[in-house]
Amino acid sequence: METSTLLGLYRDMWLIRAFEQGLEREFEKGNVPGMLHTGLGQEATQAALAWHLKATDTFFPDHRCHGINALAQQRHGGDGERVMAELFGKATGVCSGKGGSLHSADPAVGNFGDNAVEGSYMATVLGVALAAKMRGQPNVACAII
Repeated sequence: METSTLLGLYRDMWLIRAFEQGLEREFEKGNVPGMLHTGLGQEATQAALAWHLKATDTFFPDHRCHGINALAQQRHGGDGERVMAELFGKATGVCSGKGGSLHSADPAVGNFGDNAVEGSYMATVLGVALAAKMRGQPNVACAII
């Protein structure tokens, strides 16, 4: 890998770590509604996947993937604020603050929705992949378990 790629991945891992740690601090203060399961320790996986996804690819994250959701926002010209707003239950969130940590989606950036029940979305992931194949599109549909 080129040095610039490695540095970019490292930067993204640190962004995810800072995002999750900040979220965890606010949760402990009672500022984040509902439950919270962070992705601390899983930054490399999320950064690597985000690095390789194209704008037309889709992903189905799990309940610990706040980082890849924020990176997907960045890759599409955002800054991750809509993801953080969602986690805080704000109307400006990706699901108007109703999805929270466990049930948010943002199809505009390829996030077809996370689910707290691991693997329950496999049929949907396969359907999205099959649809792309039938259309002759080179898209990827990723299930993050």
